[in-house]
Amino acid sequence: MRIGVPKETATGEQRVALVPEVVSKLTGSGFEILVEKGAGSAASYPDAAFSEAGAGLVDAVLGQAEGIVKVRKPTADEAGRLRQGEVLIGFLEPLTDREGVERLARAGVVAFAMESIPRITRAQPMDALSSQASQASRRSPPAAGSVPSSPASTSARSSRSRWSRSGRHSSISASAERKPQAATRPS
Repeated sequence: MRIGVPKETATGEQRVALVPEVVSKLTGSGFEILVEKGAGSAASYPDAAFSEAGAGLVDAVLGQAEGIVKVRKPTADEAGRLRQGEVLIGFLEPLTDREGVERLARAGVVAFAMESIPRITRAQPMDALSSQASQASRRSPPAAGSVPSSPASTSARSSRSRWSRSGRHSSISASAERKPQAATRPS
């Protein structure tokens, strides 16, 4: 099967549907991968990295592959270039873009919306939403560190919790005297 990776056309989109590491695994499993020239440049993956991973570089992918993988939904023009029976995988926004889904159905495209994959343990390797959330959480701590603290957050830091030797939880306020407190039993 030939899989195509087009360059993303959505404004501000910097991701690419397949990275060279995955291309290498797919070509090793017998798939032929075609990557549109420049598809990975916004994500810092040069064309040479895709070539080294075994992909063929082409000027246009749509219409040349049985399967297309995209990050975002296809534009009306891109959807018009998909052929009947082609498989499309990407974030297709099926709940908010009814017209786009109907356009794909009329063209006979077999479409899989990544955001519709169940978020269960068995499907976790395919769960793109969790991977995107994971990336967001990795990038947010540095950004959060630049946010000035508010008076509320300052007072929250002055109160702390601890576990007593007996394993019961007790709370100590920074403004209270530092006398030993009796452990309280959780209710």
